Amino acid sequence: MSDVQASRSTSDFEYILDYSGFIGEEKDKYIKVFTAYAKTYKNFRRDKDADKLRKWINNAYYDIYKKCFMRAVNDRSLPDTIRMFLNFGYMDGSFLTDEMVDGVYNVSNQLAQICSEHVFTIFSWLKAIYRGDKEPSHNEFDLDFAGYLNEQYRNGEIKKSDIELILNRPEERAAFEIDNMFKTVNRLTYGSITSFNAILTDLDLVNNPAKMLVTNGRCYKSIDMIRSIDYSAFYRPLFSYPLKDNLQHEIIQKAFLPDIILMPNVGNRGMMWQESASVHNDTPARFMLPIFTMSNMDDLMIDLIGRFRWEICRKIQGVRWNDIREHSLTSDYYDYLQFYKTNRELSAEAKEKVKQEITNARNEYRDVFVADYINWIKYESMGGFRLNKYARRIMFKYCPFSKDIREKLNDNPVYTDIIHKHEVLSAKTHKRIQGMYDIYTKNGGTITTDLKTHIDFYEL
Repeated sequence: MSDVQASRSTSDFEYILDYSGFIGEEKDKYIKVFTAYAKTYKNFRRDKDADKLRKWINNAYYDIYKKCFMRAVNDRSLPDTIRMFLNFGYMDGSFLTDEMVDGVYNVSNQLAQICSEHVFTIFSWLKAIYRGDKEPSHNEFDLDFAGYLNEQYRNGEIKKSDIELILNRPEERAAFEIDNMFKTVNRLTYGSITSFNAILTDLDLVNNPAKMLVTNGRCYKSIDMIRSIDYSAFYRPLFSYPLKDNLQHEIIQKAFLPDIILMPNVGNRGMMWQESASVHNDTPARFMLPIFTMSNMDDLMIDLIGRFRWEICRKIQGVRWNDIREHSLTSDYYDYLQFYKTNRELSAEAKEKVKQEITNARNEYRDVFVADYINWIKYESMGGFRLNKYARRIMFKYCPFSKDIREKLNDNPVYTDIIHKHEVLSAKTHKRIQGMYDIYTKNGGTITTDLKTHIDFYEL
């Protein structure tokens, strides 16, 4: 018997139901179905009835989760089982070995190693939504909470006067996040939509939970590795910053690290859910990962950052994201992939390879870019040539290597020219900004942290 189970005579699942407020026939039905499922899940056959039962179990999981959360969010001292359920998807020892139950219990007492300013378990994330520290995520149709309510109003499901009231109700915000983000992303990060099981079981948790656990340290280590190569990954051009009256404004570069939300499953996929938290660009992106994984964290993160780079550029450019008259990462890549057949800089072999890449990506240009970005970070930065010269030039223009990488590659004729152009442009921009700053400080202005970060960007 596990440390968690030893303190009670009831099952952990029944304890979760009691804590969540389930009584009577509804509670009895849940116990009956979950008990039957616990006896058959290992030999679960794939047919219509089996899929129907799994779907029922998964829907019940979120119903229970929602009720449990609404009580737990204001509970200052969570019982062990409730903490394990809300953060890791644990429901009962009948789905795991005693050793695994103890492992989940142990990691549930190490939340300080998991959560941080930008890394959340699903429970800590929902608490932030409930308390108004974070805005609810977009749903799968890319509608935010306000947009979703306006859609309900247009469909006659709520009154216009209800919108503001619902927006300001903590329980409504949390419920929206559970129904419209959590349910979808939990399934997607698991990696297999058809066999997804919301309950944590030993079919998925095949190793010691501590070894599979995604911590903030693992996340930051991968992000730091990628930023040591692609230093500008999370920088964005922001609003026009007034340096002084009657002095020109400056578009500044500022970095925003993503918020990483860990789904309570054992999965193998990451999701770049939102490139920013709102309509404004000065908010963190939202990356979703499984809380337990055997996948390589660097590989997951490179893929997410590649997708983020494409989507944040597309958002900043707006309707002109693919207009070559407005040069940007997305417009230049779109133009390159659309007209590669007539590109005189590409050999016949290179053109055939591009054709195959587009076919593999099912004509989704973003996915072609992401595949190139993965090669850019993993191989090109090490001097291993995987891109054609045209794609390499675009990539270096918008995802330039850090100074250390540039110094290592500078003697290579493939890179010498594009590195030189980058260095000249950066030095020129730095000199222009320094001149403005000198005038600004001479007239009594103060160089803020944002302004210092902006000029330092052109020395990275």
